[in-house]
Amino acid sequence: MTTDNSQIIKATAFAEAVYGLKEASLESWKNYAFSLMVIAGADGLSVDEFNWLLRDIGLKLTEPDPVIAAMRDFDYKKADLRALISKIYFFAPLNLRRALLYDAVRMSKADLKYSDEEQLAVEKAAKFLNLKNDIALEVEGLIDMEVQVHRTKIQLFEADPHAPFPLVVELVSSDMILDYGKALLIIAGADGDVSEEELLWFIHDFAIEKGVEQRFIQDLRNYDYHSEAFEDVIARIKLKSMLNLHRILLYDSIKLARSDNNYAFEEEAAVKKAARTMNIDMNLAISLERLVETENMIIKKRKKILEN
Repeated sequence: MTTDNSQIIKATAFAEAVYGLKEASLESWKNYAFSLMVIAGADGLSVDEFNWLLRDIGLKLTEPDPVIAAMRDFDYKKADLRALISKIYFFAPLNLRRALLYDAVRMSKADLKYSDEEQLAVEKAAKFLNLKNDIALEVEGLIDMEVQVHRTKIQLFEADPHAPFPLVVELVSSDMILDYGKALLIIAGADGDVSEEELLWFIHDFAIEKGVEQRFIQDLRNYDYHSEAFEDVIARIKLKSMLNLHRILLYDSIKLARSDNNYAFEEEAAVKKAARTMNIDMNLAISLERLVETENMIIKKRKKILEN
């Protein structure tokens, strides 16, 4: 007989990148979600908060349905937070107490309100988790930075702020996914080489996030980025969404070029050339570079907070 403790659910690439999680038992995933419901539900669980958690579980788990089903039947008003937390086991370089606080604050702010009751519940949870007040303030400051970056991206990419996932990039076909990847590699290879760090970013951050199939990843690994002109490649790309394709492509190319912590002169020149090719104002291109710098800083800050 399979129990919740013996049933293992793998984490997604997103959860591994943000939290360092690879897998955990169904029991642990459920109790993690339940704990968040108790904290964020201190003033009553709003529809926005619950929907945030549904999306978050969907982003974290490769098989979210059992956890989501349990959440729908869970009475968070009668639950004991201490008992729930005692049943969570994550085998990862993750500080569980800080991760819970981080997600609890994010969830509590999902309805654009951070009520006195929620703040008190978060403070109570922080004390219960033996977290000092300065850690709680760090977590709140980090989330404020993340929210601001999210709003900036919506504005820069001309996304619909009311869409459930406003920044999700949907490419029309497999061929266009390949072309998108090729365009990025052309820019990253402008200094004569796509480094191992850049290639790892490309495979893990770009390919997995965009849902690129393994067979296409191999095609992109073998792609000769000197064989085509950048403008010819991007002319073949179309999006399903209303996002500004050219701005997103330039943003991703900057992320790729910077992923090895060596933004070479040739790469920077290739980014500027790509901006001109796509008729992107140079001030906007600079804004995208600053956005990437800010995101890299946030990633380091979040890693420090969640793993210490």
